[in-house]
Amino acid sequence: MPNFFSQLFSGQYPCFQKPFSPCYLVADVETSGLKAGAHRVVQIGYCAVYDGKPVAQDGFVLQAPPDITFDPGAVRVTGIDAERCKREGVSREDAIRLFVDMAAEWLARGCELVGHNLAVFDLPFLRYESMVYD
Repeated sequence: MPNFFSQLFSGQYPCFQKPFSPCYLVADVETSGLKAGAHRVVQIGYCAVYDGKPVAQDGFVLQAPPDITFDPGAVRVTGIDAERCKREGVSREDAIRLFVDMAAEWLARGCELVGHNLAVFDLPFLRYESMVYD
């Protein structure tokens, strides 16, 4: 019996028959907990790929707002706490604006936005953060 991945990529599933876009932006955020609004983005990372090759990548820890709550489980997973945000953090507003503007530019070019758990987890946090600075 073939394993799951050999079946998945065998060509029998239409969604895996189309070629992967050569232009995409991979995004990932780390947060202070699981609930957007109650918890906040503490790190943003990205890798921009054009013509199948990475052309820009970065990641930065954000300054913590005064009202931030850190869930102990999130700190265990990410290693990012209030002290690290204070020590390494860049301006929240600048970082959020930079990332949102860059994502909009890439999407306007017809590129795709991808990430692990992006639609369900990361985007609600990014949406909340971008509304705070709108």
